[in-house]
Amino acid sequence: MLEVHLGRPLFRLLNRTLLLTEDAQMYVVGVREAFDMIDVATPRLQAADSCGVLTVSVLPSFAAKWLVPRLGCFRAAHSGIDVRLVPSIVLVDFARDAADIGIRTGPAII
Repeated sequence: MLEVHLGRPLFRLLNRTLLLTEDAQMYVVGVREAFDMIDVATPRLQAADSCGVLTVSVLPSFAAKWLVPRLGCFRAAHSGIDVRLVPSIVLVDFARDAADIGIRTGPAII
C-alpha cells in the first residue's frame, strides 16, 4: 500500500531476498528520524500521567541478565511501584528522556 501511495517501488526481489530500492534507502532515513521522535515523545506522554512508575534506562544486556530476574522480588516488596524498563545503550539525558534513573557500566560520568 505504501508503494502505491508513493507511486514507486520500495522493494525488489533478488533470488529469495527482499531488498530496498535506492528510493527506499533514501526514504528510510527520514522515516527512521520520525520514528525516533515518536519513540522519545511517547514515553514523555505516558510519564506525564504516570503515578507510582519508576522508569529505568538500562543496558539491554544488564536488564536481561541481572535486573529482570530480580524484578519479581522488588515488585513483591514494593507493589505500589510499577517498574518500566527502557533498554538502551545510549546515555540517558534526564532533561530530554522520560527516565527516572539510568544504569550503565564503565567509568563514571558526572
